[in-house]
Amino acid sequence: MSTQTKRIQNKISPKEKVEKVKSDLKPKQSRDLLLLLLMGMTIFIMILGHENIDTMGFSMYGTMLVSMMLMYINRHVDMSEAAHKVLTILVLIGVAAIIGLMAANIYFQFADWSLGS
Repeated sequence: MSTQTKRIQNKISPKEKVEKVKSDLKPKQSRDLLLLLLMGMTIFIMILGHENIDTMGFSMYGTMLVSMMLMYINRHVDMSEAAHKVLTILVLIGVAAIIGLMAANIYFQFADWSLGS
C-alpha cells in the first residue's frame, strides 16, 4: 500500500533531483590577513634582529616563514587532492621542526652548564 502511495505522489508532484554541487567554501579573509600579517612580522623581526638573532633562532624564524608560506599556498592555489595532502604534511613537518628548534634553543640558552658546581 505504501509503495502505491509513493508512486501516486511521484506522479502528481515528482521530486526534483538535487544535484550535489561542489561547495565553493573559501577560507575567511580575516584568517588570510592574519597569516599575511604574521608572515610580514616574521620578515620584519628577521630583518631588524639579524645582528642579535643566533643561528638557531634565525633557522627557527626561517622555518616558520617557510611553513606559513606553504600554508598560504595550500589555501589559495588550485591543486589536486594529492598535492594538498603533500603540502599539509610539509606544513606539519615544518611546525614540528619549529617546535624542536624552539625547544633546543630554550635548552641551550637556559640549561645549567655548571652541573652542580
